[in-house]
Amino acid sequence: MTYYSTDIGTYYGSSKLYFANSSDLMDHLQAVYKCTANEIEFSVEWRDGELFTKHNGSIDAQFCDNHNKSHGIDYECGLELEAK
Repeated sequence: MTYYSTDIGTYYGSSKLYFANSSDLMDHLQAVYKCTANEIEFSVEWRDGELFTKHNGSIDAQFCDNHNKSHGIDYECGLELEAK
């Protein structure tokens, strides 16, 4: 099993957000960047592994929801992806 973390979309990049699966991670990144999954997957940042950290093991989706809500998610951070 694999779970993911990122500081993309956190207030001031000061904490980590956790995602139990790649689908939830992608949904989050799409909301932050306001773009499609294809735009993310074809970005330089995705290719270079800058958008997330992959972890071995599993994590409960409910834990992720509770943790992420308590750390705050900034969907207005104005991030942009670099086209490949």
